[in-house]
Amino acid sequence: MNSYISSGVSLGSKNVVSHCHLEGSLSTGSSCVLSNLKGCDMQFPQEMEFNEGMIVQAFNVGLRSLTDTKRHVTRVLTVFGKYDVLDTPSYKGSSSFCHDLWVVFFNRTGISKEELWGTKMADKEMNLVTARLFPAFHLTGKIGMQVIMWLQGALADVDGTILDTWRSSWRLSLHDIQANIDRQTEFDEKRQLYFDIARRKIEFTLINCGNEGLSHYFSNACVEGYHNYMLDALDIVASECEASGVAARTLACIADVLGCLAGDRGGLRSGPAANKQWMAAYSMLEGGDIRGGVRAMQEVRKLWMDRPDRLVRAARHYEGACQILIRQAVMSARQFIAISEVDLIPMDKWVIAECAVRLDLAGGWTDTPPITYEHGGAVTNVAIMVDGQRPVGAKAKRIAEPELVLVLGRGKEENSDHPSTRIVLRETSDLEDYCQPHAAGALLKTAFICAEVVQMSSVTPLREQLLGRYGGGFELYTWSSLPQGSGLGTSSILAGAIIAALWKVSGKAYSETSLIHAVLHLEQMLTTGGGWQDQVGGLTPAVKIGHSEAKLPLRVDITPIPLSAEFLRAFSERLVLIYTGKTRLAKNMLQDVIRNWYARDHIIVANCDALYQNAFDCAEAFKTGDMMQIGRCIEKYWEQKKIMAPGSEPATVRTIIAALRPYVYGQSLTGAGGGGFLYAVAREPNSADRIRAILAQLENADEVKVHDVCVDTEGLVVTTEE
Repeated sequence: MNSYISSGVSLGSKNVVSHCHLEGSLSTGSSCVLSNLKGCDMQFPQEMEFNEGMIVQAFNVGLRSLTDTKRHVTRVLTVFGKYDVLDTPSYKGSSSFCHDLWVVFFNRTGISKEELWGTKMADKEMNLVTARLFPAFHLTGKIGMQVIMWLQGALADVDGTILDTWRSSWRLSLHDIQANIDRQTEFDEKRQLYFDIARRKIEFTLINCGNEGLSHYFSNACVEGYHNYMLDALDIVASECEASGVAARTLACIADVLGCLAGDRGGLRSGPAANKQWMAAYSMLEGGDIRGGVRAMQEVRKLWMDRPDRLVRAARHYEGACQILIRQAVMSARQFIAISEVDLIPMDKWVIAECAVRLDLAGGWTDTPPITYEHGGAVTNVAIMVDGQRPVGAKAKRIAEPELVLVLGRGKEENSDHPSTRIVLRETSDLEDYCQPHAAGALLKTAFICAEVVQMSSVTPLREQLLGRYGGGFELYTWSSLPQGSGLGTSSILAGAIIAALWKVSGKAYSETSLIHAVLHLEQMLTTGGGWQDQVGGLTPAVKIGHSEAKLPLRVDITPIPLSAEFLRAFSERLVLIYTGKTRLAKNMLQDVIRNWYARDHIIVANCDALYQNAFDCAEAFKTGDMMQIGRCIEKYWEQKKIMAPGSEPATVRTIIAALRPYVYGQSLTGAGGGGFLYAVAREPNSADRIRAILAQLENADEVKVHDVCVDTEGLVVTTEE
């Protein structure tokens, strides 16, 4: 309990160790009790040994000197046996010390009865409690462990020097010690030991990517005034580690400490993190200088510790820095992108990339960084067509003018019913806001850079880059017929369609694996983050399970689930897709999940284990064609989603789910939840009309709509205009 044991220590069976830091060469017999021992007590040149059943303790004793009234604290070591009866008089046959009868002890050591109890103490009071056995002070210096080993019979006094030292020491009895314990020092040392151990555990857990929760250490440190001690330890781990994933979690821990210090007085943890004082540190982190960035943040932090609101704002900036390092960790996926040069598509010929969207059936959230590379991810999902169409797409063509024309459409073709937004880029500087997700055309700008059509680091003007490599510019048109916040993976799937079209039109060949990882890379460049399941689900056909190992670099592998055309048709007939009429609001949902994961909340860790396993269970249910079991996996998945993101089931959605429960095997909101689309596997085929009738009877369901849906068996479709 509250103890640290070094590698050179060998403990016997049934030992109890409390408030100790044991080090050096030490072995114990069975059934020993060690209490309050620390490094300074263990200094002995030979191997230390405690016999079976020994109780060895250290106490901080306050003693007054002869010249002043101030109490001087000294450490006193004691030993006795677990079977010794403390208050039994020494003359009785049952009285012992360290399991030896007193007469045996006197003969072995040369100590006399008078040296322990004096000449005036009554025989009945001469017992182990009153015996002045334990040296507290000696003129020549420290004497502790040698005497303890000699007293218990584990060390021989060959030349009598130990006895001489013992006799010339100022000695105390157990009664004296108990009467003069300095309780403040006792508590201070135990508190310091607790935080020393906590610091070691924190360092070990972070460096080795362990799953132990650390939040209780941080809250205790803030209560006990050890927050700076913890912050110093975290600064060292973050600045000295070479792995961006480890550094990211450590910065998240610093944010937790700052949040604990602020308590509930500093406002919401989620919020802006763009104060100019922190930008130099951010730039260092963006440039890969983790050590410099962490140290710069440490210096800024010292100026922000004076008020709860500034502590919370500092915590936000640490979480912002954490996001930078997560992005860098995920960008390790770039090494799995391989493209080759092929012939350019002729001028003014559209390359059209059309995509299905995806339903996540099990395992979502485990694809989300950092969970996916710290825990390992697995997601089973299915590509679907909505109302008979692939609802997401992009098309690109070469144009004579050396510029980039971006068209943000709402339908596949531009017309008065689907007004579009046009943006023309003529200078490299026009793309500089690509990493600001709310900037006009940010996704399309990032795609041009990610696809390496444009080189932002080049000093060559954009016009000359385009003329030199392609003989002109490009027009890029994108569309999605689904509402924003649908939960169907639209943005990531659209990114995949854009990159596929750009690669094709600019004369580059690519593999499915390259495209999946390119979307991951693009979203990190865009700074929106996100996982990998959306592009896996929408860009590849039918039902599959995507999976990633708990390591960096982050690699995503896809295992298609072989299904017959008959089963896919039967599954499509039972699949129901419902727009809930409620826009999905997930502004802080991702940040909260990442915060809870980094804290290693035991509920979240267990739920991630369950999500991961459920993905494989769902895949197995598809392999066996068990529609009911597929539904059970989906039901379980929805409950798991609500654990990951409490509040993801609005009241309107709860009403819909309750109304449909008798008619479906399983149902879930798509994506992270909170709104958007809901899907279900109906008990009976072709149940859409029946479900429409049920929903029509609900209150406040005017915007609820049932869409036609079927499994897409082709995945990404790329065609070139004739």
